[in-house]
Amino acid sequence: MKTLLVLAALFLPGSLAKGAGPENLSLRLHVNVVGKADYKGGDTKTQTRSLEIALENTGKTASKELVIQWKLYGHKMATRDLVDIKSGNIKRSLPAESKIQVSTETVKITGTGEHSVSKRKGHGRNARTTSRKVPASGHEYYGYSVRVYDQGKLVASEFSQPSLEKLDGPPK
Repeated sequence: MKTLLVLAALFLPGSLAKGAGPENLSLRLHVNVVGKADYKGGDTKTQTRSLEIALENTGKTASKELVIQWKLYGHKMATRDLVDIKSGNIKRSLPAESKIQVSTETVKITGTGEHSVSKRKGHGRNARTTSRKVPASGHEYYGYSVRVYDQGKLVASEFSQPSLEKLDGPPK
């Protein structure tokens, strides 16, 4: 019977053997995107985005060196290619059985879609209208990634789009 208890302590997570490392940290991560879009001028869109990141430590082990890596992605309006808009790191400690909420800076993203501009020359019956296409420019918000590290080890992550996990690459 003692052998069974020793094996359970060695192989079951959260069992009798408790240490102070990140493997015993139990985190819940929730990310909320805050922002709005403004369509001034009809074809130009200005978006503001920030992330509200909530972390809950449900374990009995505190973390003194959490690093929250966040990144906002956009795509080019002309080509739809993905680009990094803004990224950063937030360092915090998280006591056992407690919650924290942090916010990233607000990021402004501006883009203009492809559109036509018409110009009228002359008056009355002799008036002529000409138009020309204006190519798309700028960026548009696409998504986010958030990774949380404790003592350099990845302990939680969240991505707004599954493809962003692959684009973001392996944990660093």
